[in-house]
Amino acid sequence: MIHNLISSVLEDMAAHGVITKDTLIADGVLHRAHAEGDRSGTLNISYIIHADASPSWYFEYFPRGVKTTGSLSGKRKKLSVSELRQIEAERKRRSFERKQRQKEAAEKAKAIWQKAKPVPSIQSHAYLVKKRVKPFSLRISRGSLLVPI
Repeated sequence: MIHNLISSVLEDMAAHGVITKDTLIADGVLHRAHAEGDRSGTLNISYIIHADASPSWYFEYFPRGVKTTGSLSGKRKKLSVSELRQIEAERKRRSFERKQRQKEAAEKAKAIWQKAKPVPSIQSHAYLVKKRVKPFSLRISRGSLLVPI
């Protein structure tokens, strides 16, 4: 069933002029993918594929403003109140998890910054020499330049 679902998503994307060779993941979580023909390294497709009892998908291709949904049944199902509550609960759970990851990343970055040493001069790092950039308030940690953002 997953293979049929992924194939249907890829066909829907192609019908909208969007082609990807990335492996799509059907786990009900928002993912990003590269569209063929776009600049290397860009992830201009966002998608969610649900492989539950009612297989469905959503995808968006930012450069052309394509935004669509689909399902294997081809029908739009009216969601029950309990399904809407479940969707909202899942949305809140993902939001909480994302905020936790962001908080952990911020704490880690702060700890790394505090342990890092200030860059004393332009000659202290090859990148600064190559770009002829003053170190200003940059720091260095294990050979890597740290830039506060």
